[in-house]
Amino acid sequence: MATSSLFIQHLHLHQFRSYPALHLDVNDQIVVLAGPNGAGKTNVLEALSLLTPMGGFRKASLEDYSHVANGSFEADIAPKGWAINAHFETIYGSQKVQAALVRRQDEASEGDDLDDEDTDVNGRKRSSRAFKVNGRPLKTSAEFASYIHMIWLTPQMDRIFIDQAQYRRRFFDLLVSNFDPQFSGLLTKYSRLLRDRAKLLRERHPDMRWIRVIEEQIVQIGVALSAARLDFLRCFEPYLRHASESFASPLISISNWVEESLLVSPAIKVEAEWLSKLEKSRAIDMETGGAQVGSHKMDLAVFHPDKKIPAKHCSTGEQKSFLISMILAEAKMLKAEKGIEPILLLDEVAAHLDEHKKRALFEEILKTGAQTWITTTEHNLFSAFQEKLCYYNVLPGTITKMLV
Repeated sequence: MATSSLFIQHLHLHQFRSYPALHLDVNDQIVVLAGPNGAGKTNVLEALSLLTPMGGFRKASLEDYSHVANGSFEADIAPKGWAINAHFETIYGSQKVQAALVRRQDEASEGDDLDDEDTDVNGRKRSSRAFKVNGRPLKTSAEFASYIHMIWLTPQMDRIFIDQAQYRRRFFDLLVSNFDPQFSGLLTKYSRLLRDRAKLLRERHPDMRWIRVIEEQIVQIGVALSAARLDFLRCFEPYLRHASESFASPLISISNWVEESLLVSPAIKVEAEWLSKLEKSRAIDMETGGAQVGSHKMDLAVFHPDKKIPAKHCSTGEQKSFLISMILAEAKMLKAEKGIEPILLLDEVAAHLDEHKKRALFEEILKTGAQTWITTTEHNLFSAFQEKLCYYNVLPGTITKMLV
């Protein structure tokens, strides 16, 4: 299959995090952002991650991305908030993608019905993430999910196997969304329906007929979500087994009633059982504000391939290897199955790796053909491959290209 590299050529940031303004021209496969801690390296990767349907890798409040200078927040944010502009080379040709903060008091636009938003205590929308592609407003970020593919690895993810299930679920769903362009849109609809149901259940006199309608939509979309996860896993597992000789690949499976039921029962039966469970749990859900069962309860079971012990009991080095192998497997699968080379965002990925592992990681990155953005405090990160890297020196508020 012919492949198409996803490649960022130009990046503009406006009033974003530590950057009042930033313009970056890039013509390289491996981009290394080097500088001291706190200089703003991760902010660049975070901005890029906000151009995906799944949102930024920190999942911060949209207002928190606004530029802060001299310790003053209100004085330094732009009237219209932050904005990110990037020029991509994609499978569909050159594309200009923009993400920006839209506040509720701002002038409404065609693209204000968006995938993520900040709300006040009454659930009213205060701000949202607006998207444009080539100047055309999009109603949802899922509209460009078919050609914007990014995979990231951050230091916060080092705890993913010992933290709560929501972090493993979000990581796995990121992988699924790269493979299935419809997935992120389904996930957004499902989450909104859960919130709508919870809001109705909290009312003094809930309309049970309307709640039933919402529950029917929840199970229909939820089954589609869970089925997409299973389809992805079936395709992903062979690539994971052969992801890398240098990084151990874990054994993974999905742990959740919905997905497990779909493995042994037809979808229509699972929907009926799920609907019954939702009806029976209304009283409890009314108190907790959630839902006792559903696709949102999915967890990823991860085990060492040889020791057969849960990943949470493995060493930090083994856990890091599991994450790297999963990232590499996703990149190789997208290239083989979809003809797409995604962008890799690797934040301090080389930390705690010895020279052998660093060399192995770089060789694997080159094999993927993916444009890769790496942050580091070292200016000689991959000393044996200096001629293949493009270094940028990062200081607070500025980035300059280095001659190595």
